[in-house]
Amino acid sequence: MIKKSIAIFITVFLALQLQACQNHVNESYDEIKSMIDVQSKEIESLKAQIDLLKSNRGEAFKNYMTLYAYDAIKEMKGYSHATGNIKSFNKKNQSIELDLVELVNYSDEKRIKELNIDTSKNPISGFYIYDGAHETAVYALSENLKTYVYDFEGTGELTEINLEFSSIDLINAKPLFRFEMIDGKIFRITQVFLN
Repeated sequence: MIKKSIAIFITVFLALQLQACQNHVNESYDEIKSMIDVQSKEIESLKAQIDLLKSNRGEAFKNYMTLYAYDAIKEMKGYSHATGNIKSFNKKNQSIELDLVELVNYSDEKRIKELNIDTSKNPISGFYIYDGAHETAVYALSENLKTYVYDFEGTGELTEINLEFSSIDLINAKPLFRFEMIDGKIFRITQVFLN
């Protein structure tokens, strides 16, 4: 009888211990699940903040930069730039032909001599515009192209425009632009203001 009582006691004790372990496991599982849910919400919040920063501060990611991300862009692999006028716009091929020029700093005596620039003309904003090579080039346009021109009739600030709708005016007026590229595709066109 004592053996039977001990066996029952041990069985009940083990059952209670097992139940306590099960409860502890369930509580731990619920705690861990709750922590994961909180961390997931924090991660989603951080992702939303990063997306906001990317769009507000023009950081260089998938959508290829906005106007003020110069430092980040110049460090990217495949970055290059050119200066010139838009000679033609091919809507079908999404490309533009450029008349390229070189801006030569008025103090760069070596380059001025190499290009045989006439220094009797005053430099514009400290630069001579050299177009003696009469070089043209055709570049593909990024699907995320941004084009900026000065709004001289309004704010006087750089304003984003649609190249497709403005190309004829830009070809005729021949303003000077800086063309920025990644792997040979133009992603940003910015009017150069020399006064």
